Amino acid sequence: MISNPFKELETVLVESGLHAGLVFLNARVVHRWTAVYRLDHSVLRVVDLVDKLDDKASSRPPDAPLADGFCQFVINHGPFLVTNAKNDVRVISSSYRGPVVGYVGLPLTRGPGELFGTFCHYDFCAQPVSEEEYLFLHQAALLLPKFI
Repeated sequence: MISNPFKELETVLVESGLHAGLVFLNARVVHRWTAVYRLDHSVLRVVDLVDKLDDKASSRPPDAPLADGFCQFVINHGPFLVTNAKNDVRVISSSYRGPVVGYVGLPLTRGPGELFGTFCHYDFCAQPVSEEEYLFLHQAALLLPKFI
């Protein structure tokens, strides 16, 4: 039987909810963290987060000004992938350029023109994302809002 990751994700979300869906998505990539953020004016609020290392003490980031993170690029320009922020001039203005090095983020919408947040994977190390996985993440970002 051929695996269909989109259907697998949908089943996990329906049966177990958003957090389990983020665990599923986190297991597919090498990035340490997988998160959903909600945009509240100019602040990003953490909706849910998964830490691959399950470090409870350091895994829950505080809410942050939109201008301080890579999610600003997603909110302003759409899907955004940074394999290595140390070598990527597009992120030079972000205060998160130092600690966050690998990042992939996608906008979350509830309908045309109804942007409400972001879905992302990130890490303190440079991390690749295959083209196949990047396309899958685009599909996942369309599904996630139903479970937030």
